[in-house]
Amino acid sequence: MTKDSMKKAIVFSLALLLVVLPLSGVSSAKEVKRISAASKPAGAYYYNLTAGLANLIKKYEGIDVTVETFASPFAYMPLLGRGDIEFCLGVYVDAYQAYHGLNPFKEKSALAALANGHEAQFCFWALPNRGINSIKDFEGKRLAWINPVSTTTTQTAEYMLEMTGMKDKVITIERPKSFAATVDLLKEKRIDGFAGPPGSRLKDVVATYGSVVAIGVSKEVANAVSEKYPYYYGSAVPAGMFKGVDKDVPCIATGNLLIAHSGISNDLAYRIVKSLYDHVDEFSKVHAYGKRWTLDRAVFKVPIPYHPGAIKYFKEKNIWSKEAQLIQDNLLKQKQ
Repeated sequence: MTKDSMKKAIVFSLALLLVVLPLSGVSSAKEVKRISAASKPAGAYYYNLTAGLANLIKKYEGIDVTVETFASPFAYMPLLGRGDIEFCLGVYVDAYQAYHGLNPFKEKSALAALANGHEAQFCFWALPNRGINSIKDFEGKRLAWINPVSTTTTQTAEYMLEMTGMKDKVITIERPKSFAATVDLLKEKRIDGFAGPPGSRLKDVVATYGSVVAIGVSKEVANAVSEKYPYYYGSAVPAGMFKGVDKDVPCIATGNLLIAHSGISNDLAYRIVKSLYDHVDEFSKVHAYGKRWTLDRAVFKVPIPYHPGAIKYFKEKNIWSKEAQLIQDNLLKQKQ
């Protein structure tokens, strides 16, 4: 080979290398994609969980996530449905109503579930030794069941009261915005009971009065509610959660979801879910609720279809069952 031909061969090889490299993973691996997530304002546990997941996605997948904050899901669910943001956390009721375009949402949203998270239980709480041990005992009593900052709590309490015929028999009170302030009203006997989850501040009632009374609904009522409103299901406040709760108390519950715009790619959906469950030990340290986002709860009877990218991950982990697929098929048949 002559010197000229060798030079031409080297030049050709370098030129070919420059063409091939961009097509390989060398260049693309350095590119960082930016996506957006929505959350309630900083300070809310939704923000802590969303920001924590955003950090995991950045750390392990190299994707920058901008967490945008909004006053409520009513503001950001429509944006998610249009694809202006990629994912958020939300309760079943918001996901279901946004997906189907039901009040308060004015249009159907293109949503898909990525993962099922922690459960939110709802029941009524009262002081001990006050003659209140069932919902019927609240007749003529001051019951704080309207929550000015949580439509989910208000709706759930309303359904429980309606199904037991008690809505018009109680003295309806709007509770304070904070759970702590509501507990204080109960401690001070300025209300006879309130509706809400089994929050840790109820320990203050136990410290003052020695115990607290948890009042749920029968399994029949829970089933009736879930049949009419598919974003609810029957659950139970476990015995021993607080002193005075000596046995499981049947109640109504809803779940929390990791929700995506249904149009995000299968790859992106897969990587978001992978960031969470491959590193769930780190996510559990973000907030106490993070401990409940375990892989064995990730697949559940959620009210909207799962994203195919999430299903791929769950199949790899052998937790996507035939039952899960039947539920998925049924939800897809009901698709908008």
